[in-house]
Amino acid sequence: AIVGERATDARATKLAQQMASRRVSLSSLSTKANDGELKELNLILKADVQGSVEAILGSLEQLPKNEVQVRVL
Repeated sequence: AIVGERATDARATKLAQQMASRRVSLSSLSTKANDGELKELNLILKADVQGSVEAILGSLEQLPKNEVQVRVL
């Protein structure tokens, strides 16, 4: 039982570390874009109403594309 608990704790710790390393904040994205490391930003949009998605897409298309290419999935 103790070995099982330790294995479960080890898996939970490893998973938490992996999730923390994959977490992305807006400030880190901005820093990468300014440094030239980020060339393409993949976005997934989810909305209830078709018109709201079209409005967001329209705004994204107006952004300058010289720094970062925005790709909506």
